[in-house]
Formats: sequence, structure tokens, C-alpha cells
Amino acid sequence: MKNIIIVGPSRSGKSTLAKRINEELGFFVLSTDKLVAIFENAYPNLDIRLNWDRDKTTENLAPFLGHFLGMFSVDDGKGLLDYSHGTVKENHFVL
Repeated sequence: MKNIIIVGPSRSGKSTLAKRINEELGFFVLSTDKLVAIFENAYPNLDIRLNWDRDKTTENLAPFLGHFLGMFSVDDGKGLLDYSHGTVKENHFVL
């Protein structure tokens, strides 16, 4: 499985691009903002925040991305992540 990570400034079209990739290629979509919000609440000591210092947050978040991206499957459109506040719906992790 290959992953595509889309990054860019606020309101630059990241979500629009992700939606098109999902529609045309069937890739699983996970919002990084939602992922950061989950980590922000679950691991406050790691200083992973939406109101962020880019370098520090990237350094703190990077180890988690590889681990958690491996917990999803695009083969059947269902996520393998057991998160009680979210569900997988139509290849999207929905909080």
C-alpha cells in the first residue's frame, strides 16, 4: 500500500485534492488536522498541537504517522483503527 500525504497552508485546497484522489483512485483519506487533534488530546506531553510550531510538531508527530497509517486498509475501505470517537465511512475516517 502506498500513502500520499498532502501538506500546505490553510485554505490551499488540500481537502479538495484529497477528496478528488479518493473519488478517482479510492485512496483512504485521513485529515491531518483531525489526527493532530486526536494526538493533542491523547498525548499532551508531546506538544503536538493545532496551534503549532511547525518544526517541533513535525518532529513530534512524525513517529506516530508511520505507525498509525499502517493501521488502515484501503483494500476493503474499512479502517483497522479502533477509535471510539470515530468511524470509517466511505473510505474516510470520520470523527
